[in-house]
Amino acid sequence: MLSEAETKVFAKGLNFNVQGGVREEEFLAAVETGVSMMTCGEEEKQDTRLRIVGSLSRLARGHNLTMEEAKGLTSLRPDRSIVIFSSDKGRSMAILDKGDYEDKTLTLLQDVNIHEVVTVDPTTRLQRKVEVELKS
Repeated sequence: MLSEAETKVFAKGLNFNVQGGVREEEFLAAVETGVSMMTCGEEEKQDTRLRIVGSLSRLARGHNLTMEEAKGLTSLRPDRSIVIFSSDKGRSMAILDKGDYEDKTLTLLQDVNIHEVVTVDPTTRLQRKVEVELKS
């Protein structure tokens, strides 16, 4: 059973920040590096910059958890019998028993209508393909 503080953290969904503010200068420098490597026109690059900066401006500034909520979140971390994850819909969090989570995951992965077993790891081939695209 969750404590009152733990319940309050989950009520926030994913709308909380425990790290403090974002180092905007470093983030924007990295964005600019990435955008400059894009192979599209300047108009699309500028649109990308504006969308990223808009997203950055909506991020939470500083801590927005009370001390009680921060303690509640910290108390959940060492519990290896549960899994905490973001849900598929909205900006909310879910908590499941680890066994139930693993069973659901295996059921999804074993669905041959969705997933295919590969005989060779495609990672290296795909990595080379991405590197070629980035260099061109």
